Amino acid sequence: MTSVPSSMPSITSSPTAAVCGVTVLQPVILDGSHDCDCTDSPAVVVMGTGVEFNLNSFTVACMAGSQPVIVVDGISNSVRGRLRDQALGGGNGAKGSIVGSQSTQTRIQLRGSGNHTVQDLAICLADARARPVDQVGVQIESSGNTVDSCNIDSPSLSNPLSHPGKQIGIRVNGDMNTLSSNYISVQNDGSRNYGIQSSGDNCLIIGNVISEGYGGILLEWGSCQVLGNAISAQQHAALEVTGGTHTLSGNTITKSNFGIALTSNSGPESVIDNNTISFTEVGIYCEDAIFFLRDITADGIRLLRSSFSSISGNAIQNCGDDAIDLLGSSNVTVVDNTLVNSKYGVWSVNASSLAI
Repeated sequence: MTSVPSSMPSITSSPTAAVCGVTVLQPVILDGSHDCDCTDSPAVVVMGTGVEFNLNSFTVACMAGSQPVIVVDGISNSVRGRLRDQALGGGNGAKGSIVGSQSTQTRIQLRGSGNHTVQDLAICLADARARPVDQVGVQIESSGNTVDSCNIDSPSLSNPLSHPGKQIGIRVNGDMNTLSSNYISVQNDGSRNYGIQSSGDNCLIIGNVISEGYGGILLEWGSCQVLGNAISAQQHAALEVTGGTHTLSGNTITKSNFGIALTSNSGPESVIDNNTISFTEVGIYCEDAIFFLRDITADGIRLLRSSFSSISGNAIQNCGDDAIDLLGSSNVTVVDNTLVNSKYGVWSVNASSLAI
């Protein structure tokens, strides 16, 4: 958590006031870009209740220091990149930009009582050539927030560091947060870079486009609905579940090592249905997990030590080896699946109590 010095000046309502090192207490519309030194404090802290800080298509940047570019505190505040009616502020309609230095770990941090909104921003992460520390586009520490219609990406990779820090597009620690219609592209440079990393409860991740990186979406705990996302070109897994119980439905996944990987879960089974998975090494990989799998179009399904699970109504095709692998698994039901153009339909080793 970033501490905000009590001596920071504040903006009340003037859209032309200087930005760097200020606390925003009333609505503000920028009329120009600002380059700030974030060594001792964030560029901007938005506080109070119902306060909007609007970049109006301009840029706020930290040129030095490790403090966040923008911290949103209080309750029901917002940071928006542009005006929906540009005639109000003279902007050009482009998304306002958030830029950090190579030492800036967090671009935007949401904390306080929550219910904040981040919308229409272009958030730039550093490339591996200049990334000695881990970097996060949006860090969510409170509950009930919405991150919508933002572009979070990184410049093209050139002469990377041998051990660059990690990149996370959006990291969620709070509960009941919504991530919708964002475009996220982190770098595939050997680090464990994720588009979205969540350990919150009751989250909704819907309609996002995630390309490039080590992993698209990582669900570490809690319960989330992951609906209608398009995820591609992931070095490891497009969708990875390491804890919690989730619903993964209507997602389109392509060109990744694993389409969906479940390595553990707690409580009732996770539900995986109506996803389309293509051009992956393994469409769905499950290890030590309980799940209910139905209505999937995938390159293949592999279960390792998975029990009391169900695979039903799926279309599995064009596998180089087996359509369904059941390895060391038990009490698994496999019913009403269509298996086409694979070496073997169902292959089991050390599996027991199967209903096929």
